[in-house]
Amino acid sequence: MKIRIFLSVVLIFCFVNLAFGELTGKKCAIIVSNRYKPYMDVQRGFSKEKEIKSDVFYLVDNPKKIEVELKKNQYDFIVAVGVQSLLFVKKFNFNIPIFYSLLVYPPDNMSDVCGVYLQPDPEKLVKILHDEYPNVNNLIIPATSKDSLHYIKELEKTRIYDNLSVTVIDLKSIRKILIDNDYENRVFLFIPDELFSSDILIKEIIDLVRNKFHVVGYNPFFCAVGADICFEDNYFNIGIQTRNLVKRYFQTGVCKSESAEFLIKHGGNYEKK
Repeated sequence: MKIRIFLSVVLIFCFVNLAFGELTGKKCAIIVSNRYKPYMDVQRGFSKEKEIKSDVFYLVDNPKKIEVELKKNQYDFIVAVGVQSLLFVKKFNFNIPIFYSLLVYPPDNMSDVCGVYLQPDPEKLVKILHDEYPNVNNLIIPATSKDSLHYIKELEKTRIYDNLSVTVIDLKSIRKILIDNDYENRVFLFIPDELFSSDILIKEIIDLVRNKFHVVGYNPFFCAVGADICFEDNYFNIGIQTRNLVKRYFQTGVCKSESAEFLIKHGGNYEKK
């Protein structure tokens, strides 16, 4: 009987340990870049479960006070929501794990941090395109920034299509590609880039190309202004995903970044090929 009770206690302990990972009782600081809804939704999603004691700071309020609090308190880890928060935290060389969320791309030259980024994993993105357009042989991508060009190189390494080429263009080249009569089996793919300075500009580009190419955008606005396919993030769920990543780190010691989970949306012009 005693043995049976002992085994039951052990099983319950193991279940609790698996369910909550190694987070129970830990204390963390969550640094949120601003008070825009997506950032606050990520923070709320991360803080949904109460096994972690967390202090939330908004970088836009008082960075100097946040610095004092971070140095004064004995936090077990830090979560930076947004790139500004991550850059702020990294200035101080804290000797504790640092995680990020709501970055567009994984950060360069920061191999000691991990987290959840928004841009779909290249392999996953190409698989989505293949499922929607199995005969596509060319991606046209307007991009100029360093992060975007690095991401495009990763896209080119995928092997889901037998013969997929990538054409990188700037804004001046858009009208030139419209002169080309070879429109079939080509996707005009938007990825986050500093080129897209306004919603009006995005709409103007889509109006130019949507009758020639399949158009794929990276958030619901693109579908609203004429794209065939776009992706929708649930920021609260991204917060939960970030917490689960942190939990796995404390269970396994492995720190591995991952792309955010998202929904695929179809616009009014969508036609599967």
